[in-house]
Amino acid sequence: ITLSSSVVPITTYLDTIQVQNLLQSALGYTEELAVSLYGCYQKAITIYNLPAAFMVSLTACIVPAVSAALTKKDRVGAGKIAESALRVGALLALPAGVGLAVLSGPIIQLLYPETNQEVGAHCLLVLGIASIFVCVMLLCNAILQANGRAALPIWFIAIGSAIKLGVNFVLVQVPSIGIKGAPVGTLACFAIVSVLELLAIKRVTPHPPKYLRVFVKPTLAAAIMGAAAWGCYGLLAAHLGNTLAVAGAIVIAVVIYAILVVVLRIVSRDDLSLMPKGEKIAKLLHIR
Repeated sequence: ITLSSSVVPITTYLDTIQVQNLLQSALGYTEELAVSLYGCYQKAITIYNLPAAFMVSLTACIVPAVSAALTKKDRVGAGKIAESALRVGALLALPAGVGLAVLSGPIIQLLYPETNQEVGAHCLLVLGIASIFVCVMLLCNAILQANGRAALPIWFIAIGSAIKLGVNFVLVQVPSIGIKGAPVGTLACFAIVSVLELLAIKRVTPHPPKYLRVFVKPTLAAAIMGAAAWGCYGLLAAHLGNTLAVAGAIVIAVVIYAILVVVLRIVSRDDLSLMPKGEKIAKLLHIR
C-alpha cells in the first residue's frame, strides 16, 4: 500500500523536472512561460488525483482479506475477494474519470478561471481517463502484494515511468503540442502498468478474476452517465451560469449512474462489504 500511494507523486516529480526543461531547451520558451504552462498542467493534476483517493480504504481492505483467505488455503475465496475489489474499484473509478473527461472544460473554468482554459481543459480531459488506470493500478498492486508478489509492481512501474519519459520527450518537443503532450505520457504510463498488472494477476493467482464480469457493466454505465452529463451541461449552460450548470450536470449524472448500478446489477452485497458503510449502501440501493 505504501508503494501504491507513492507512485503518483513520483511520476509527478519526473514531470516537473523533465517537462519544464523540455519547454525551455527544446521549444525556446522563457522560464516564466514554461512555469506558467506547467502550472496549467499542474492544476489539472490536482483534480485528477481525487479519484485515486477513493481507492485508499479499498486497498487497505484487500491485503488482509486476501491474505486471510490464503492462510486458510481458501484460494477460491481469495479470488472472489480480488474480483469483488476490482469490480467495486471500477464502479468508483470509471464514473469519476469519465466525469472529469467530459466536463473537463467547465470544471477548469469553475475552479481555475484565471488559467489558460484551452490548455487546462485538454490536460484534464486526458488525465481524467488516466485517473481510471491509476485506480486500477492501485488495486492491482494491493492484490499482487496480498498474493506475495510485491516485487512485480516495482518492475511494472519502472517500465511505465520509462515509457512516460519517452512519450514526454517526443511529444512535448513538438511546437504544436508542447505541454499537451505531458498528460498523454501520464496516460500511456498508467495504462500500460495497469494492463501488465492485470495480466500478471491472471497468471500468478490460482483463481484470477473474470475481467469481463469486472469491467463490462461498469464501463457501459459510465459511458451512459458521461453522455448524460455532457448533454445536461449543454442544456443547463444555455440558461444558467457555468457553476450551476456543472453542479446540475453532476447531480443528474450521479442519479443516472446509481439507477444504472441497480438496473444492471453491477455489484452484489458481498462486493459492497469491502467498502466502508457497504451494508448501508447495499440496503439503500436494495442490492442483494
